[in-house]
Amino acid sequence: MDYKAELLNVVPTMNGWCDPSKANHIFDTVYSRNSKVCVELGVFAGRSLMAFALALAKRGTKGSVVYGVDTWAPEPAVENNDATNASWWRNLDYKSIKRECETTYERFNLDKYVRLCQMSTVDAYSVIKGNIDVLHIDGNHSRWDSVRDVTMWVDRVVDGGIVYFDDEDWSTTDNAKELLLMKCDKLTEIKTSNVCGVYQKRFGKKS
Repeated sequence: MDYKAELLNVVPTMNGWCDPSKANHIFDTVYSRNSKVCVELGVFAGRSLMAFALALAKRGTKGSVVYGVDTWAPEPAVENNDATNASWWRNLDYKSIKRECETTYERFNLDKYVRLCQMSTVDAYSVIKGNIDVLHIDGNHSRWDSVRDVTMWVDRVVDGGIVYFDDEDWSTTDNAKELLLMKCDKLTEIKTSNVCGVYQKRFGKKS
């Protein structure tokens, strides 16, 4: 299988916002770094999740996995959001969106590389064990929720690991970005219809 070609073919056909250029970036990062444990906070229909899963499959490292965390429910999606944003999220067919994600990775036989966690990012924190090689933060973009996700999850990333922080051009994610920069260096940004920052966790000081 040409994993990269399959990724770039399937992403535009799926619901969601992850541009093929971003999916391509995630794929290359996960594959080139021989990542073993990846976590995505906010999955929706699975565009970026497919980038993680296909890269892990191409590498074929035993035990490698991407955890996809999403509630696929309206209440957590609208919490702490403004009225317009909340109204849009409240009216989605979440069961259908999750099923699209499942059927897509099943179609490519990626089951052993994907673990969907239908729960909040808070609950997932205690379910997913160990350190993280690549983290994608793309959950609720409210000021409160984005700060919480950065505060909780960035410490779990290994020194030198990669953090993708989506929609960092939103005013509501400004505080979360400031916190992220306290522990990470910004490598680049992926500009499409939005801006996704790419960060590297700083190496800890050795005594």
